[in-house]
Amino acid sequence: MTEDDSRTREILQFGGGQGQVYRFDDLVLRPEPIAPPLIFIHVPKAAGSTLNSVFMKNYKFRADSRGHDFFARYTPRELVNLAGAPRSEDDRVRPAFFTGHVNLDNPIFRAMPVRFVAVTLLREPIERVVSHYRFNSTQPSAIQDTIRSERLSVIDYCRKYGSAVSSQYRVFAPDGDVDVALRRLETEVSFFGLQSQFEPSVRALSRLLGLPTTSYKSLNRTPAGAAGVTPEEVAELRSLLTDDVVFYDAATEIYRARLTSLGLSFGEHPWTRFYS
Repeated sequence: MTEDDSRTREILQFGGGQGQVYRFDDLVLRPEPIAPPLIFIHVPKAAGSTLNSVFMKNYKFRADSRGHDFFARYTPRELVNLAGAPRSEDDRVRPAFFTGHVNLDNPIFRAMPVRFVAVTLLREPIERVVSHYRFNSTQPSAIQDTIRSERLSVIDYCRKYGSAVSSQYRVFAPDGDVDVALRRLETEVSFFGLQSQFEPSVRALSRLLGLPTTSYKSLNRTPAGAAGVTPEEVAELRSLLTDDVVFYDAATEIYRARLTSLGLSFGEHPWTRFYS
């Protein structure tokens, strides 16, 4: 029996693996009265640190992955326990939220013992790669040393470290194409917002989940002037990132349609009383 097989058996033994994700329309209807756990798919350089800070003000417990792996920090029993539904409004641990640089094939999704919410933020692909480049140009590391010693432009950086930056759509379809990524984004992620529309995204998320606190301070921002990028380089990036641009543009249309469908007000939310 492999380690994965053993882990799966433990998860099932302790009641995991029974949870289904809330779809967007499910959140609008809000059919269940108890606040569920949440998984935040933290796409790098897409305002994820700031959104994490919002979740921390609302959820009772934050469970971080180590790299891509939650089981490096938690046993299957611990994780299934954390992911349970609140036992009462006074539960000191639940609802919990799980956060990390994970994709939709991560084992955490197959470990949930109850219905759960999955959330992410997307960023315009060219801006995201430029942000990666500027961040690594300013943070002491082996990558910064290479950028400086080899005088890497953003194009050079993208070609040399493309696997580290990774395509955004691959987060939602690690082994599939853009169409698969869009389908899974629509059906396996409860809500996705846009980094460029952070404020309205958070407002919509608050209404869908009943979050009582939405105040935040922008975190982990790299100054725009940290490294120069020319208009010609931006044009070349657009060619290099064609699939990601197509994915993002289509996702943006879905996002806009969903926000339009939300209407003006939900009234009191049944989940609000379970948060911090």
